[in-house]
Amino acid sequence: MLVVILGMVMSYTYTGEKLPLNDGAGWDGVIYRDIVLNIDKTYFHHGINKYHMHRVLPFAVTHGLMRMAGVEMNNSNALWASVLMNVLMVVLSVVFLFRLSSFLRWKAHTETIAFSLIFFNVGVLKVFGYEPLVTDSLALLLSLMAAHYFFARRTLPLVLTGIVALFSWPVLSVVVLILVAFPRTEVEYLGDTQQRQFFTQPLLTKVFRLIMILWVPVAFLLFVVYKHHVHPETSFLELFILRPAHSVALVVASMVSVCVFYYYATAAVAVEWGGVLRSIFARRSLLRIALCSICFIILYYASQYFGSPAIFSAFQQLTQMVHPPVTDIFIFLETPFAYQGMFILLILFFGRSIAREVCSYGVGYLLVLVMGMVFLMDIETRKLVMLYPFMLVPLMAAVNRKNLRAWVPLACVMVQLLLSACWFTMNTPELPAALAADDVSVFIDYPAQRYFYMHGPWQGRTTYLLIGGLEIILAIACVVLYRINRFYVKDDKQQ
Repeated sequence: MLVVILGMVMSYTYTGEKLPLNDGAGWDGVIYRDIVLNIDKTYFHHGINKYHMHRVLPFAVTHGLMRMAGVEMNNSNALWASVLMNVLMVVLSVVFLFRLSSFLRWKAHTETIAFSLIFFNVGVLKVFGYEPLVTDSLALLLSLMAAHYFFARRTLPLVLTGIVALFSWPVLSVVVLILVAFPRTEVEYLGDTQQRQFFTQPLLTKVFRLIMILWVPVAFLLFVVYKHHVHPETSFLELFILRPAHSVALVVASMVSVCVFYYYATAAVAVEWGGVLRSIFARRSLLRIALCSICFIILYYASQYFGSPAIFSAFQQLTQMVHPPVTDIFIFLETPFAYQGMFILLILFFGRSIAREVCSYGVGYLLVLVMGMVFLMDIETRKLVMLYPFMLVPLMAAVNRKNLRAWVPLACVMVQLLLSACWFTMNTPELPAALAADDVSVFIDYPAQRYFYMHGPWQGRTTYLLIGGLEIILAIACVVLYRINRFYVKDDKQQ
């Protein structure tokens, strides 16, 4: 039934409206479309920059399939070929989710919730069809494949998945590197003991928590100082406040919200970091980490050999992780809700159970969890697509131990479908001109917000308040239902 619903919704949204900019290609999509149409003329002639060289694979495959089928190379055919490619990626993702579910022996209710979280969201049900020239669908597939191969202990397919990711979603290749290189030694979890409290924890655990709590404010302030040094004509105040309508007080409150989040998040991820470091610095582990890292560096730079200079720097990527999160209070928890639905709420509710489960998966998986906590600050949340399957597994392990009432999985499916915006019409007569303006002050207002509402850095304040309010209402409803024991049969309320 879930697959039928997915197929019906996709047949409606993927054949429907398209992004009304550059013939449906959007912004980066213009570059990807050119790869589809002309990769044989550009790849070996430095016609693709190094940034997009790491995202070339799905469009190279699309080009090859179009040539094999004798399809004329034009903008329209490239767009619809990409739609079909996204459909194929989603179908294969469904296959690998069910393989993962079968291997981990998830119950029917667990499988239903997992399916709805992964597939019934804005990305899969709307963006892949509305803006088809993206790499997100392949990133989702490769992430599910990597998760499956990790738990099946199939190292060679896992490594090959990471190599493929170098040409489609390079951050996923870093995740695979961590999983392969670092030991699977079980980590001691402190969250169930008296050492859960900050002042009773080991020194290294305190240091880890302090680093996580303070890294965004410190990095943001360093960014402001650096930008002022580079552009002394710009005042500190202009650099400090990202949006003209905002204030210093709001930025400070947003930074405080980041610190509060990390304080409680790291309390859930309370592990004995001394043991982690001993596992890492064991001679055999160090040799494995060094070898894997050297191989990764060689492959990473070899994959961009034919590329022209990159358009995005590592500094720009870091900027996007430390500036937008301080534009509004807890916006880094609201934007994932806009894009992925209830996933972020369930992660918050089951945080301690997730951390406890991850500790049993080994050091590498724990580091991936920490990586996810860091990347959460990048409020362009479509970039988190490669981490959701890895967060899904420990979350579903916690859910799988629950004796849920029959209506809970059904409710999850319905809520996810409502939040997915599959029913929402984005295109209006005014939208093309608004998108063509290429101006953030236009993007953060309607009608452009019909598209940008789920893209964090360009989300307007009104949208933030509406979606954030809905998220709070849903969170309160879940807490109330949990308190009156409406989720579980009998008294199955343990976390």
